[in-house]
Amino acid sequence: MTQSKQKNILIMVVAFFVTILLLQSYFIYNLYDGKGNTKTSSTDTTNAGVVDDKNELRKITLAPLPPKMDFCGEEVPLNDPEVFERMEFEWIAAQNRTTANWIILKRSTRYFPIIEPILKKNGIPDDFKYLAVAESNLANVISPSYAEGFWQFLQETGSAFGLEISKTVDERYDVAKATEAACKYLKAAHGMFENWTLAAASYNMGQGGLADEMEVQQQNDYYKLRLNPETSKYLFRIITWKYIIGNPSSIGMVWKPEMGQKMPATKTVKVSSTINDLVQWSIQQGTDYRMVKYLNPWIRGGKLEVRAGKTFDVLLPAK
Repeated sequence: MTQSKQKNILIMVVAFFVTILLLQSYFIYNLYDGKGNTKTSSTDTTNAGVVDDKNELRKITLAPLPPKMDFCGEEVPLNDPEVFERMEFEWIAAQNRTTANWIILKRSTRYFPIIEPILKKNGIPDDFKYLAVAESNLANVISPSYAEGFWQFLQETGSAFGLEISKTVDERYDVAKATEAACKYLKAAHGMFENWTLAAASYNMGQGGLADEMEVQQQNDYYKLRLNPETSKYLFRIITWKYIIGNPSSIGMVWKPEMGQKMPATKTVKVSSTINDLVQWSIQQGTDYRMVKYLNPWIRGGKLEVRAGKTFDVLLPAK
């Protein structure tokens, strides 16, 4: 290679690196305002919030904890710092669950009218409807431990409290019947502990487990017991739902009851013999399989087995 060519290549390499340095200087100049501050626009965002035209972060507000809270008339001892921290944690966490809050509010207008009169008839305080919210978000869900339905009964427990559970029927998915079963459990728990807060705690960890901890720790007050992590926050979650659903504006939600879900208009058909093909039966009733399953989630699978002497009420669309 001639000396002239080598010189030209060297000049090109130097020019390339000079161009890179100039481009870097240009971008740095545009990134900073000359005073060491990062330039921002009204559309820039950060992890903490949204930046406005004055380079200030938009403030994120937090609804304060109500000064007094209770469950079934028993006041939460918010003057106890450890209790206050547990209650405040659930209160703050709930404000971060915006979508869940809206969905549960909408479901409450459909399902509370079913749950409330059953609780009242059985002498169970109305606050226990919020236990169903804490258990399932008012939905027929299955937990990792295979507890199912609104009230999250295990199969053995559900059967023990009068629910039919078979291959084609699971009354844990019938809101009214599952609420009746929950009332039986809560009555028994209240009879054992003589306190509704403890009865609610036992719904989460079992009557035997709670009784054992009370004996070991020599305490009969839920708020003075050190329990497993789930039960330790269980009542606080229930109480949080009580105050959010009872007063959505307390956390800034603009809510009107007419925004909620409504139970579809239905008629009841009594079924006292086995339906082997639920699809064809639905069509014969002037509806479809989808709607029959939607209105009767307790029917599992594509048939309904009916024992001798048993009758089921099946809901169908009114029209």
